[in-house]
Amino acid sequence: MTAEILSRLLWMSLTGTVVITAVLLLRVLLRHAPKIFSYLLWGLVLFRLLCPFAPESDLSVVLREPKNHREAEKQQTEDGRVLDLVRQFVTKEADRGTILSTREKMDTVQKRTEKQKYLFGKNADTVILVIWILGMSAMVFYAVYSENRLRKFLKNAVCCRENIYIVNGIDTPFVLGILSPKIYLPDGLSEKEKEYMLLHEQTHIRRNDIFFRRLSFLALTVHWFHPLVWCAFFLSGRDMEMSCDEAVVKRLGDSVKQAYSKSLLKLSEQKETVFRIPTAFGGGDTGKRIKNILRYRQAKKGIAVLCVMVLFAALVTLTTNPPRATEKETQAAEEQQTTENGPDADSFYEDAEGQEAGEALVQVKSIAQSAKVIESMEPDEEIAAVLGEEPAFSEDCRFYINYPIESYSPQEVSFQEFADTIGKWDHELLKPCLIEYKDGLVCKITLPGARIPYGISYEPLPVSEGKTSAYEEIKQLYGEDVLEKHYHLMSTEELDVADCEGTEMIEVYAGNAGDGDSGIVLVKDAGGKLIYSEWAHAARAGWNNIYAGKVDGGGDGFLMTLHLENRDIYGEYSYQVFRIGADREKLNQLAGSTFVWEEHGPWQYEADEFAKFCHMMGHHLDDGHLLLSTQESELRTNGGSDSEIYCYRTMAPPCFEDPYEGMDIR
Repeated sequence: MTAEILSRLLWMSLTGTVVITAVLLLRVLLRHAPKIFSYLLWGLVLFRLLCPFAPESDLSVVLREPKNHREAEKQQTEDGRVLDLVRQFVTKEADRGTILSTREKMDTVQKRTEKQKYLFGKNADTVILVIWILGMSAMVFYAVYSENRLRKFLKNAVCCRENIYIVNGIDTPFVLGILSPKIYLPDGLSEKEKEYMLLHEQTHIRRNDIFFRRLSFLALTVHWFHPLVWCAFFLSGRDMEMSCDEAVVKRLGDSVKQAYSKSLLKLSEQKETVFRIPTAFGGGDTGKRIKNILRYRQAKKGIAVLCVMVLFAALVTLTTNPPRATEKETQAAEEQQTTENGPDADSFYEDAEGQEAGEALVQVKSIAQSAKVIESMEPDEEIAAVLGEEPAFSEDCRFYINYPIESYSPQEVSFQEFADTIGKWDHELLKPCLIEYKDGLVCKITLPGARIPYGISYEPLPVSEGKTSAYEEIKQLYGEDVLEKHYHLMSTEELDVADCEGTEMIEVYAGNAGDGDSGIVLVKDAGGKLIYSEWAHAARAGWNNIYAGKVDGGGDGFLMTLHLENRDIYGEYSYQVFRIGADREKLNQLAGSTFVWEEHGPWQYEADEFAKFCHMMGHHLDDGHLLLSTQESELRTNGGSDSEIYCYRTMAPPCFEDPYEGMDIR
């Protein structure tokens, strides 16, 4: 929810910047036109700063809004190819003791979505959100405090007729109030001066400038951090005052220009002060107002028509968004990116200089720091033929390590840090690393998981033959009418868990097809088409936990699967958090991690590291609710939270000593 608020706020500020800049330029174009046209332009700015949505138009000049903040950063990069290679490694080596996930086959997962940034940087987002709220609170406090002081000051005002009051001690007329606006005039004005000032303030009331000014201050409160919004606030106030001055001259005729200007000048020379509030009217830049009054000429019909055309053009181009990219356009862009990003995983090619180059995943045991070579590894025969038994690093070789628990975002490190990290682990433990090489030397190497020695690594989504294959398999096993014959509907709910149009329907079924309790979760799009399914069975091999929820309890919807296997002396826990892609085929992963252990295995159990894993997993469980579970052969569809059921206290491996026994660790 925090990330969604900040993302939407940033987008509104960015589009507001475009519109404010355009209005500033148009004001220059309309500098000799009546100020009412410049004043009306600020309404477009208000719309952009306060309305989170806008209609679409091909004529829009603002930037195209990302379809969502996941797809805005979704891209096929070299880091994405690293994940492809890691998945290949898992598939090939799952039975050889490597410690990444032992699931068969894995799907392509895009790296660094904005949602991942939110999930792993939520503390920073929270700090920013708190600062923003504090800023707004200060603005509101200032407005309320100032208005209360002013109202106390105005208690001694004398009502001369209807809503007109005379006040001793103020230096300018102004209007105060929305539902029953009152006009306050300084004491000592002549009858002619009162006439001018009353016409001016009554114009404010007639045009509902009071409401406009309140909205302007609301926009300033929301975007208090934006300097252009402050500029817009003050310039819109000046244009508003000047347009009212012009209305007075238009009503009374050019003959009053000098007398009206002298009245304004007289008021500006008074030394009286009053408690100003940002939402009341009055005052302004007297010098510029007088100059504008003296040079004001009623617009000719042709000029007025031209100004109206400019306003209409601004309305169409500045208050609309460009059409969002269609699914075909998005797919074409992704294909183009894939083409531009070079060869597929485990490939060989020739670079621009004709030298043999390529990339592959190898299993590194150790690195010789003095010789700066990979001292021991188990590569494919193909790679060994190119690089030799002990591949050397090039002088400009770059080293990367992926530190996060549940995302893939490797950072560049020094050779020393990379070698030290590899050296900390058991020599016989195979460490999967992606290498890129050129002319027989390793020019880049990436370690996909810094917590591999503790049995913790990023967990990509498992591949299935299709996102609806679980349901297809059930129908193959038990018949096409399996739902009608063996299952009954337990619950339904609407939740936006896909990046396609509309809200999805989630259906949860439970039953027994003759071989034990089982359940299935079906996700259908707004048109009723099945776009995802997940299955769970009470038999141990079919244990599964499926959840749905909203990020931080109120953001984007998500689905989550949790697999738990605890055999006392060894086991594995893994989870994936994801949304269904816009094409209804791919899954967009938000988070994923796995933890494996063995009493006498190669991994070093660290309670602190396991507590971090549980904390990350628990965050998602807190945000979600259970759809279906068959854990421990017990079928559950109660819809509650499992954050207290699956936590550090209940999941700690029993074969290791627990330093936090009896403590509440989350």
